[in-house]
Amino acid sequence: LVRPWLDQPVAELVRGHRIEPATPVDDAVVKEMARQLATNLTQRQRYDGSLRGTYLPSADKYDSPPAPLKDQALATYAMSRRATWLTRVDPEGPELAVAKEFSRRGVDHLARLMLTGPQQETDPAAVALVVMTIAQSPHLHGRQQQRDALAQQLLNLRNEDGSFRSGFEKDAAALNLHNHTLVVTALAALHGVTRDPAAAKAAEAGREWIWNRHADMQLVAALPWLTMLEELAPALSREGAGADDSTVADRRRQLLKLHDELSLRVVWPDASLSPGDVVGGLDMAW
Repeated sequence: LVRPWLDQPVAELVRGHRIEPATPVDDAVVKEMARQLATNLTQRQRYDGSLRGTYLPSADKYDSPPAPLKDQALATYAMSRRATWLTRVDPEGPELAVAKEFSRRGVDHLARLMLTGPQQETDPAAVALVVMTIAQSPHLHGRQQQRDALAQQLLNLRNEDGSFRSGFEKDAAALNLHNHTLVVTALAALHGVTRDPAAAKAAEAGREWIWNRHADMQLVAALPWLTMLEELAPALSREGAGADDSTVADRRRQLLKLHDELSLRVVWPDASLSPGDVVGGLDMAW
């Protein structure tokens, strides 16, 4: 449903010549959404592992062929996570082989671009996603050399205060909070499989930069990666590179509180609870 302007009536936008009823989002719905998204990504992947950009039906062309590097890396990471999940729940199903092949092609294509192309064109967030994909995906074994070379690119972006630069020039601006947290999470994931002390040191310094310089509500911008980072934090603590156990526990409580606060901002399609042009979502105005 959409209302173009406040003084205009609500219009129903129909996709596929069928109006979809409002249904509760349950486990089955989420699984079907994931399956359809995976199918779409698979259809957009080229033989060399690259990914076509967003398709524009009105112009019958792709917005950016191929897709931006970070989009390709995020799609590859998502499909590698799907392969890991399918290994547990449907190891004999045909979708597992598709997800594995997608992530293999995607990782090989991206690593080749990142390691042989001009460094100034490399996106640190995309590099972090590839490092994390290889580190967390057993089916991508044999790519440790590419993983470690890409991780070194990330380590070369460190600033003394724990932040990371957005480019390889010494005067490059610092990464925004979202991409910084992604880089730190990738290094923590790398440490989880290699126990590399350099990765642990950089990850913990970057983690402290996040927590010490940002208020709770600022952390919303990095919430998905920060949640994952805090799951990896105990390993840093055990190595002596991270905060102590009580600090780890305190930060987890902060995250849970933030999740609870966000749940209170859910807007439901009820005229008494939300504006007329809102049919659901999160009210992020604070």
